[in-house]
Amino acid sequence: MRKSSIILCMLLAISTAAVAENANPVIIDLPTVAKLAIDRNLDIKASRQDVKTAQDVVQQAQGYTRGKVGIGAEYLHLNAPITISSPDVEFPPSLGAMLAGIGSKLGIELPSTLPSIAIPPTQAAPQDLLHLTVEGGYPLYTGGKIGYAIEQAKSGLSAREELAADTESSAVFDATQYYLANLLTQEVVNVNTQALASYKEHLAHAQKLYDSGVVAKYDLIRAQAAVKDQEKKLIEAQNRHDLAVAVLRMVLSIDDNTPIELRGNLFDANEPLTLQQAQAAAITKSSILKALDSKLNALKMAENIEAADGKPQVTAVAKAELLTGAIAQTDPKWLIGVEAKMNVFDGGIRNARIAEKKSEQNKALIERQSAEDKIKLAIRSAYLDLDSAKSALESAKKSDELFRESLRLATKRLDVGTGTSLEVLDANVALSAAQVSEYQSLYQIDLAYMKLHRYLNDISKVVMEAQQ
Repeated sequence: MRKSSIILCMLLAISTAAVAENANPVIIDLPTVAKLAIDRNLDIKASRQDVKTAQDVVQQAQGYTRGKVGIGAEYLHLNAPITISSPDVEFPPSLGAMLAGIGSKLGIELPSTLPSIAIPPTQAAPQDLLHLTVEGGYPLYTGGKIGYAIEQAKSGLSAREELAADTESSAVFDATQYYLANLLTQEVVNVNTQALASYKEHLAHAQKLYDSGVVAKYDLIRAQAAVKDQEKKLIEAQNRHDLAVAVLRMVLSIDDNTPIELRGNLFDANEPLTLQQAQAAAITKSSILKALDSKLNALKMAENIEAADGKPQVTAVAKAELLTGAIAQTDPKWLIGVEAKMNVFDGGIRNARIAEKKSEQNKALIERQSAEDKIKLAIRSAYLDLDSAKSALESAKKSDELFRESLRLATKRLDVGTGTSLEVLDANVALSAAQVSEYQSLYQIDLAYMKLHRYLNDISKVVMEAQQ
């Protein structure tokens, strides 16, 4: 009994959680789509790591201006102690003869030859040497290498930041595109649902007219076939919508068990900027072009670094022994000084590296011009798409108005026996097509508008205001 009670409690808990989950679906509108894309997109996360890496590179470059201090330890066991030997001291024969003469005068017998004096060897270093040193260096003059390296690293950071911003804009645009596709497919489902209801109503009306002998059996069969065909269209539309929802879930990293609620509508967008103004603004704001400008500056700094390598490199150095009891007598206990180095001949390697950096700059200039041309073309394409879609929307609206009136008249003629069922069905089909065309035009308008602002680099701001 106790076991069954526990199982019942678990089932109730699961059911309660499911109800709570269903009661709080994720609201999907344009601002939410942008936010979720920014928070969850893996490309954005990777680009942020690139920025972090570039920040670390800047810190590395700046570290060279602070010099370097290190501690070293060394133990050496020699095959024998290092000693310094001196030759024996030999006295000249004349000195011995002179001393012997002086001794004879004094009545002292002294040898006429003095013996040599042996000098014992002096130990210069013990057999076991132990060094514990602290040493440091500080750059006094590098020809500008450190300053150029810092500027190069900062340019690399700027390039990574701009590329991260472009990645964010691209992710928001992609997510927005899938969201708009969801709105479109939902509207198509709604149109087909309304059309099916209209066909069923017409079928019921045709059945009455057939039963009354007003219309032929063909008209009834035609109405029945139209219902079946429309049921098929509705299923297809629903399937397309379900697929669009699945893609949006995947892009926004929303699992299948989390309920979502689609909000917002397709809208008619107006762009206040002219084509020329938009192109100029896109060139000024483009993250890609800013990144390429930073890349160009980084390559220029790399060229300067190579040129500075041919100048003298002057470093202040210092060193001190922390343990002086087990070092050689010839080793200094401490020292300070200045060290200078300069490459006199390197076989032309430095000049080749400078030429390499200049070539890379020329390539980057070409890449920048190509990117600028592509941005201008993308802006023009967005404007043309926007203009075409607006024209299509006006045409669809007129068609909608026309076919609504056509359906009204065909239905009225059928009621009084002067029209046919086929006319009503044709008017229904035309009206549904006009309504779908209207929503498709709105979708194309919105897509072109978002594409335009993706290149104007303010899409994250635009999505917050577009549906208001």
